[in-house]
Order: sequence, then C-alpha cells, then structure tokens
Amino acid sequence: MLKYFVLTMIALGVMACSEIVTPAASIQDETSNSRQASGLWKRLDEEGLRSLSFVRIMTTDDPAVSDSVCENGLKKDSNTLYFDEMESIYREGTLVEGVCGNAINLASGEVAPLSINMVSNMDKGTVEFWFKPNANFYKDTARTLLGNNQARVHFFVKDSTIIFQKNVTGKHQYVKGIHYLTNEWTHIAGQWDGKTVSLWVNEKMIAQDDYGYGYEFSTGNNQPYENRLIIGYKSKCCMEAPGQIDALTTSGSYDQIRVSNITRYK
Repeated sequence: MLKYFVLTMIALGVMACSEIVTPAASIQDETSNSRQASGLWKRLDEEGLRSLSFVRIMTTDDPAVSDSVCENGLKKDSNTLYFDEMESIYREGTLVEGVCGNAINLASGEVAPLSINMVSNMDKGTVEFWFKPNANFYKDTARTLLGNNQARVHFFVKDSTIIFQKNVTGKHQYVKGIHYLTNEWTHIAGQWDGKTVSLWVNEKMIAQDDYGYGYEFSTGNNQPYENRLIIGYKSKCCMEAPGQIDALTTSGSYDQIRVSNITRYK
C-alpha cells in the first residue's frame, strides 16, 4: 500500500539535498524576525495546491537516517504507511535539535510540503507528529499545524484549543480539546476507526466523537499532488467545520511524522 501514499522522486521532480545544516541547540526564537508569508506560502495561496507539482522537496537516502531509532521516538513497523524523520533541510525552514536527531523549524509563514500523497482509502488510520512552538506561536489566535484541504485531514490550534479535522466529501467532522502548548516537545495524534474520530496529546485522549466513516480518497481536480500533506499552510477554503475559515500559518518545530493504517492509541 505504501506505493499509493509516497510519490516517487521522478513524479515529483524531486532533487536530492546537497546541503546538510548542523542542527541548533534549541528551537529558534524568531519573534523579532517573523515573516507573515513566504514565497511558497503565497504561491500556494495564489495558485492553489497544483503549484505543489513544482516544489522541490529536500530529502536524504541515507539508510542510517531512515531507519534511525531513539528511546522516546516513534518507530516504523508493518502498519506504517509513511514516516519522516525530518533529518534533511527542506526548501524552507532550518534544522534544529529534535526528539530524534534533527527537526525542522518553520518561521511564521514558512511551508514544508511532505512527500506523502493521501490517495488510498483507509477504514482505520492514525496521523501523528511531534511539535514544539516558537516563542511567537500564540501571537496569532489561530495557527495551522499539519494537513491540507484536499488531504482531508488537518490539525490546527486556536487559542488554547487543539483541533483535528477529518472528513470525506460531504461528511465533515472534527474534534477539539484544551491543551496549551508549552516550550516543550508535544506528541499530537489524530485517528479514526470507522466508528469514532479522536485527538490525542502525549498518548492521552483529549477529545472523541462519533464518526462512522474511514478515510476516503479525495479526487480534488484529478491532480495527485493536491492530496499531499503540508506543514504550515492553510488556505481560506474548506476544512472549516469549527468556523476557522481564515488562511493560517504556523511557527515552530516538527519531528517524526507518521501515518499508519491502524489506530495506535487506546
């Protein structure tokens, strides 16, 4: 099933990363140097997700990186459909110290499209990642974290509330729970099992609701790259169940993004 989720290097026009940046000792405090919207964010906002077909994703083929294991981190297994250690520098952002090795830090308005393409149905599933906010994260009342409109999964934060949205066409649902993010790494997960949709923080459920659907592939405009997961971008369109229709940016560090075809937490 993995082949239905990860776009090939040829299809994406991906080029290998030729520069590795030494991770910093701690996350950036970019409060005084905040950028409201990067070139890529603006392009996505103006041209739509089809512009992702031209994005160059930086990555690494080092097996020691892709198979890395650390004591407190997430791990790959037979139910892992996608796993990104964030060890390489992306088109935007900088590398910092993460939960396991490097993490990627995005200033306000920077974007990191991932290579996963959500183009296969899943009755059950879990999308999860580690996040650490920058000092100015709560400067805006709402921030996006991970997802996009066509991928039909989206995490964002509004004030002290974390929201996980999950839907298929015409069957939108979301759950939200109170959790104020501090200057620490936080593990965030959203999952569905065909009966419920739930939100987990540090492996503890903070929200759950009935939802009798799995994950259904959204065709969008028949452009496969429109279903790719994106860090840091939210348009004004769609995925608006909680009334958050504004375009949003992020500000913080991300590590270890994993997508699975099972529910991971009970």
